[in-house]
Amino acid sequence: MLGALKNLKDMAAMQKQAQEIQKQLAKEEIVTEKGDIRIVMRGDQQVIEVTIDGEDRRDIKDAMNESIKNVQRLLASKFMQMTQG
Repeated sequence: MLGALKNLKDMAAMQKQAQEIQKQLAKEEIVTEKGDIRIVMRGDQQVIEVTIDGEDRRDIKDAMNESIKNVQRLLASKFMQMTQG
C-alpha cells in the first residue's frame, strides 16, 4: 500500500515537472531557414511564421498547426489506450 502511494506521489511530481518544462518550451522560438523559406516555431510545436521568398504564408502556417494538433491528438489517444489497458 505504501509503495502505491509513493508511486502516485512520484507520478504527480513528474507530471508537475513535465508541465513546467512545457511552459518553458512555449517561450522558446526556433528559426529555420532553407533557401528562401523561413519557419519560426515555438518549443511547444506551435508554428508562428512561415515565409517563402519574403511572403508571409499564413495558409501554410495554419495547415502545419492543424496537422501538428492532429498528430498530438493521435498520440494522446494511443497513450491513453496504453495506460488504460
